[in-house]
Amino acid sequence: MIQDPAVEQEQQEDRRQRLVQLLREIGDDVDAEGLPPERADRRQGLKLAYYSPFEIDKQVVEWFARRTGHRMATTFAINRVLIDYIDAWEREQRKKAG
Repeated sequence: MIQDPAVEQEQQEDRRQRLVQLLREIGDDVDAEGLPPERADRRQGLKLAYYSPFEIDKQVVEWFARRTGHRMATTFAINRVLIDYIDAWEREQRKKAG
């Protein structure tokens, strides 16, 4: 289905605003112990993609949920860890290449 770019942009802005509001609501209630430190450029540069739900091991989800203290913060925490992992892997590949 082809969507009007203006409508798509409006929907993206709406999603962004809802995420900003969520972050304000959870604020300092997130227990980040055991999670990598948040990098300021990460949240701003996060490119959210909405895919069909996929399976994540229950133990992984529960581990992050216990550390964030808020169900909605779990996704952000998992993304943060995965992005940091990808960055480290890419740095290692660059070292190997050159």
